[in-house]
Amino acid sequence: MKDISSRLLIFLDVVERGSFASAAQLRNIDRSVISKQMTKLEEELGVRLMNRTTRSFSLTSAGSEMVKKAEELSLLLYDTQRIAQNYHTEPKGLLKIASSTVVGRRYVQP
Repeated sequence: MKDISSRLLIFLDVVERGSFASAAQLRNIDRSVISKQMTKLEEELGVRLMNRTTRSFSLTSAGSEMVKKAEELSLLLYDTQRIAQNYHTEPKGLLKIASSTVVGRRYVQP
């Protein structure tokens, strides 16, 4: 989880689930990993996203804006995966068939 997009998605999980523990459980990782990733995200962005206590957190105004961007990122990634899957489930493009004239007239043309 080295890139900012992964950290933004973790941030979104924390916000949507309401706690670091719930986000950690969702991702099947330790809660301390979530906390470290949020610290790295804030360092990379150069802005505090949330005010934390031992039992809760609240979003800063920057955090509220970043939630919106993280939601957009999540939707974009979902759409990208959906488009890619469509290429596996639905044939696309021009189909060319080479056959003898007899086979073409008898089986392909009808």
